[in-house]
Amino acid sequence: MSRAGNSEVLKSAKRVFVFLLLGLLFNCGSNDVEPFLILKGLVVNDDTGISVPLPNSKIKVKYMSSYSLGNPSVIEKDSTTTDSNGKYVFKKADKDNHISRYVIYSGEDFLKKCSSSITIPTLSVVKVGTYLDTIILCTSGKLRLICNKVNPNKDSLIINCTVLSNSFTRILQTKIIGESKELTDEYIVKSNTSIEYKFSYKKEDGSITTGPEVKKTIPPKVTTDITIDF
Repeated sequence: MSRAGNSEVLKSAKRVFVFLLLGLLFNCGSNDVEPFLILKGLVVNDDTGISVPLPNSKIKVKYMSSYSLGNPSVIEKDSTTTDSNGKYVFKKADKDNHISRYVIYSGEDFLKKCSSSITIPTLSVVKVGTYLDTIILCTSGKLRLICNKVNPNKDSLIINCTVLSNSFTRILQTKIIGESKELTDEYIVKSNTSIEYKFSYKKEDGSITTGPEVKKTIPPKVTTDITIDF
């Protein structure tokens, strides 16, 4: 083969080598990039029906895996504070896509999501990527029911609770307790006007006698105690 032919072969080989080297470099770089789950958005207060951004407000997040026996497994928790415009950002590496759900909620006391009259967090199903949310918060109040077991017998306390508002009445699940216990429930103030408790006593022989009835309003940013002996 002539020198010119050899030169062309060498040039072609060099070009192929360069392309292969660049391909390896780019592949290595892409594998080194960590996939992130990015949660960002705005936090607002909606007590008056007009959403107002909440600056310098603590926000928390729970990262969860798939449900196991009906319950999500919490992988990790994190918190941050909104900026002067009420905006927040969470960034979580998730190379192996372990995170399938997350829940964002307020880290401030007596400030909860407005989406439910009772403060129950909602879960969002996710994959790696960026997710935008507006977290709408409202002022809440708490009712703490202090149940004191004062009798040595095996009587139980039956608790029936009704949530009252201007637009609906909701009866909550009946609770039966046999020992001293404290039960605390948190309610959105603007969604509820009052809570009504009806107590009764279940005797050891199965008979039931009627107990007192208690009706309480829900003041904002306060924990109201109700004490009942049985």
